[in-house]
Amino acid sequence: MKQIRFFCGIFAILSLSALSGCTAEKADLEYKDVLNNGLGLSQSEVVSRYQIDESVIEKDQSADKESWRLAGQDNLLGDYSGSVILTFEEDSLTRANFCFSIDNDEQQTWQTLMDVYDDMLETLGEPSSNWTSQQPFGRFEDYTDFQETVTPLLETEGMYTESNNWLLSEQTDSDGADANRAQLSLSIFESGNSTIELIVSSP
Repeated sequence: MKQIRFFCGIFAILSLSALSGCTAEKADLEYKDVLNNGLGLSQSEVVSRYQIDESVIEKDQSADKESWRLAGQDNLLGDYSGSVILTFEEDSLTRANFCFSIDNDEQQTWQTLMDVYDDMLETLGEPSSNWTSQQPFGRFEDYTDFQETVTPLLETEGMYTESNNWLLSEQTDSDGADANRAQLSLSIFESGNSTIELIVSSP
């Protein structure tokens, strides 16, 4: 009887260890985790880590890439929701696009852009100097400042686009060819609709 209890106890401990090991692998599908832990994972590893329901994935396959679109994802950044596109090359995750769409609300576009930019600034630091033509989104001090930049181009071009880029290399003297990358891009259309896209990718 004591032996049975002993083996039951051992089995329970091993079961708890196995469960805790599985739990440790689960993570929220958000850009920080993908950037630090997700890039390079296989499709099955991505499904396991982020607990993705494969039945709701829209898959698009070309000769050398496969893209997964996950619509209606909650809490991609704080309370913001959007869609995610995961791109695999040779069964390795090489890119993740986090997309936030806003319908005809320029002030909400500015607020969302600032929230996402501030989070990236805190996590990744200032945008990389490798792109000499880019200006940090942080230059927009308030919504009025943002409007004064965006409105003239919307009126003349019918569209406003801009992006900030980061090269995540430990070697500051590197050209960044082997560094993971992050990008925050903004597109505002004449219709008033806008898209904010946060992208993380491997070289």
